Amino acid sequence: IQDRHRAKKIADEAGSKFEIVEVKCSSEEIIKERLKQRFEDESDAQYEHYLKYKKIYKPIAEKHIIIDNSGKLEEIDNQINNFFKS
Repeated sequence: IQDRHRAKKIADEAGSKFEIVEVKCSSEEIIKERLKQRFEDESDAQYEHYLKYKKIYKPIAEKHIIIDNSGKLEEIDNQINNFFKS
């Protein structure tokens, strides 16, 4: 939360717009599969790590948008672009 407040303050001081974008995956199966695919890259994240952080996650109270990243990259780009066009 402190980081968001600091980022908003910097944006305000610069005269810039500040938006909070929360990215979520709506499918547990996709999360499992993506984490399994990442097993051999730089990340050591595993499904157990995700579950641990899911338990302690605190919802964002400030006004923000939510992007569902369970689809293809094009769909995610469209969600983001549609928000910032409005």
